[in-house]
Amino acid sequence: ILGSVIQQRHHFSDGIIMTHQSANTFYQQAHSLLLATPPNHSAALPLLHQAAAAGHAEAAFQLAGCYFHGQGTEADLEAARHWLQQAASAQHPFARYNLLQWQESDGAPAELLLPDYIRLAEQDFLPAQIHLLQYYADHGQPQAIEWAKRAAAHGHPLGKYYLAQHYQQAAEPDVQAAHALYRQAAAQGFAAAHWQLGNQYRHGQAVARDFAQAAFH
Repeated sequence: ILGSVIQQRHHFSDGIIMTHQSANTFYQQAHSLLLATPPNHSAALPLLHQAAAAGHAEAAFQLAGCYFHGQGTEADLEAARHWLQQAASAQHPFARYNLLQWQESDGAPAELLLPDYIRLAEQDFLPAQIHLLQYYADHGQPQAIEWAKRAAAHGHPLGKYYLAQHYQQAAEPDVQAAHALYRQAAAQGFAAAHWQLGNQYRHGQAVARDFAQAAFH
């Protein structure tokens, strides 16, 4: 569920245990150790603890990852959840998203978590937008189109592919728009988009029939 080293940083201070500057210094030291080749999780762990205890959200998130994956310490899901919750309470977007994913894996009904996913997605957080796109598409609900547009605006190939499908299958199809989006998604290595382009070239949809291009895709 959790990533290893996330480049985005969010700095918070509580002004009680240590200053913001001190917490950030500990985090930066830990961050350098995590980026080393190979990463030195054991040395980074106490530094992450000090920064996270002072309210440094990214440090708490990285600490959760260490406990979740057993990096530099024994795997400890209870500790991982604790630090993930601390990062999420400081509005760390990846922590909030991972907690939602964790709740789903624990059996929480997906529909009950939708408002939290939507709040994240409306803050332009791409993984939440993709999650909502997949959820609404799987349930055949029109909200999928809106989240596909937002994901496509981020350049995500799934968003482009779903929009292309929508344009191609609409009551008044726009095969030209679909073709353009399929080409973009295919250029990003999205296999299903290649398949659709192959069909378009085979049948002459939005393009001149071209069996060589059909075979290529």
